[in-house]
Amino acid sequence: MRPAWGVHNVQSTMKVNWKGVFPAIATQFRKDQSLDLAATAKHLDTKIKLVQYIKLSMAETGLGSEMVRAPRLPLVGAEREEILGVIRHAIATRPALPAAVR
Repeated sequence: MRPAWGVHNVQSTMKVNWKGVFPAIATQFRKDQSLDLAATAKHLDTKIKLVQYIKLSMAETGLGSEMVRAPRLPLVGAEREEILGVIRHAIATRPALPAAVR
């Protein structure tokens, strides 16, 4: 079997002991291919409560539950009402799907 593209007779001595949760982020590079740590950091700060937003939208549309696992907590108070407002507006103004797609 042919090795993956760009891999030629590479033997790794690295031992990895994966534990916990590893979030997927896109590492950002500059045009000269050096790491752009500031741009990468922006990906970490975008929406740390995205899972809660998705779960709330699933519950609001009847497609799932709002329950989340620790360490996350369900949204409460003004933040929950703000996100519910966005979800309800999106539902109320969504375009109708053609019958063939339903």
